[in-house]
Amino acid sequence: ITELSPGEHRIIAYVTEHDSPDRVLFANSEPVTARAGDTGIRLVIGDIPGSSVSGHLRVAGNGGQVQFMLTRADDDGHDGSLSVHLAPGDFQFPAVRAGSYEAWLWLGGHDSPELTFTVLPGEPTRLGEIFLDVIPPIRGRVLDESGRPISGAKVVRFDPRLLDFFGEQVPENAPTSDVDGRFEAKMDQDFWSTWLVKDGFAPVNIENLPKGSDLEIRLRHSGSILLENVPTEMEGWQTWHECLVPDSELGVYADQAGWISGMDDEPTRSFKDLPYGRWRIHLWKSDSDSSMSGPPDEPEPRVYLRFELEVRPGETTRFDLKSVW
Repeated sequence: ITELSPGEHRIIAYVTEHDSPDRVLFANSEPVTARAGDTGIRLVIGDIPGSSVSGHLRVAGNGGQVQFMLTRADDDGHDGSLSVHLAPGDFQFPAVRAGSYEAWLWLGGHDSPELTFTVLPGEPTRLGEIFLDVIPPIRGRVLDESGRPISGAKVVRFDPRLLDFFGEQVPENAPTSDVDGRFEAKMDQDFWSTWLVKDGFAPVNIENLPKGSDLEIRLRHSGSILLENVPTEMEGWQTWHECLVPDSELGVYADQAGWISGMDDEPTRSFKDLPYGRWRIHLWKSDSDSSMSGPPDEPEPRVYLRFELEVRPGETTRFDLKSVW
C-alpha cells in the first residue's frame, strides 16, 4: 500500500482459497498509524480468530452464481465488507469475526433477500436455508384517463427523467403494449427503476406494483413547462416542481429536484412530460445542497421564488422569469 496519508487507518483484508472460492477468510486489522516519512508499516495477518458462518443456498429456476455481499459495522463505526459469488448448495465462511452483520444476495431475475445476524465468539452461526425465488412477470393493461387502451407503451429499465442527461434511448425491443393495451414484462431486481413510457403521456413507475397479477395502469396525458429569459444570476439555483393534481399518487412522478445550469448557452429551463394539471414551481439560492428532498424549510434560503402554473395536454406552458425577477 503506497502513498498512505498520515493518520490512523484500518486495513480490511479478506482471502479466498483458490480451490474453493466460496470459503472466505475475513478480518479487520487493529488500527495502524501512518506518519510522514515512514518507509513502511508492517501488518501481520495470520490465523484469523472467528467463528464459522454456514447455510444452504437454494435458487429457483436455472440457478446460477449468486452474489453474496456481507457487511460488518465495528463498534467504533468502521465498516468492513466483502462480496463473493456462491453456487447453490451448502456454503461456509470458516472464520468470521464476532459482531453484527448484514448480508444481501443478488441474482438477476430473482428476489434479493436481506439478512441480519450476529456472530458470537467461538460459536458457529447457522443461517439455515436461503431461498431466491424467481420474480414473476408484471402484466397488465395500459389505458388513458378515459379508459381507452394505449398501444405502443414501453417498459424501460431506467428513469425516463434521465434520458436527456445520459443520452439514453428507449430500446426497440423493450416490452410493448399491444393494440388492446396489454403487456407482459419480466422483472429483474437491479439498481435501476422500471417505468412505463409513451410519447404524449406522463411516465409511470411500475417497479413497486404487485407482480404476477393482471394490473390496470392508467397513463395521464402530459405537457411541459418552459421557463424563459432565465437571468444569468440564477446559474446554480436549485429547483423543485410539485404536482397539485389530486390523483398524482397513481404512479406518475409528482415532484422532482433539479438545478439551473448552462445559462451561457440558452437562458431557458424546461420541465418535460408532466401530467396535466396545476403545478407549483420552487426556485431558490441556498448555501446548502438539500434539493433532493424538497424545498428547504430551515434554515431559510437566501433567495426564494415560488409560483403556480397550469400544464395542458400536449402543450408547453411558457413563463417569463424576468417578470418576477
